Amino acid sequence: FISPSALRGFMCGAAALIALHALTDLFGLASPAQHGTGALLAHLARQIGAVNPAALGVGLATLAVVLLLRRVAPKLPVMLIGLAAGTALAAAINGISPWPAWGSIPSRAASAAMAASRASSACCAAPLAWAYSPV
Repeated sequence: FISPSALRGFMCGAAALIALHALTDLFGLASPAQHGTGALLAHLARQIGAVNPAALGVGLATLAVVLLLRRVAPKLPVMLIGLAAGTALAAAINGISPWPAWGSIPSRAASAAMAASRASSACCAAPLAWAYSPV
């Protein structure tokens, strides 16, 4: 049995480490060469002047969407909506079309083999599309 206090302490510590290690991405900085919390804090202090404003704006806008929706519409999938909003904002900032690799829509219905080929490539490309951050 683990006491609730110990469990809360463990979860808060894990959350603090996750948030701290996400700061380099939020600020648009490269990851530090060394591992560890001290090295990360020193890296952030050295690189504070090199913050990417676009990356910071997208991160803060995503966070604002999540916090606002959590208050206004708590039953919606706020994290997913925040992710989509941040992705759309990053694409808009970079002038990237969300569907650059799909090409033109054919005028007739595609054959079954062509449809299967497109479906298999879409299944492979979809996870990569969500993981790609243009900022």
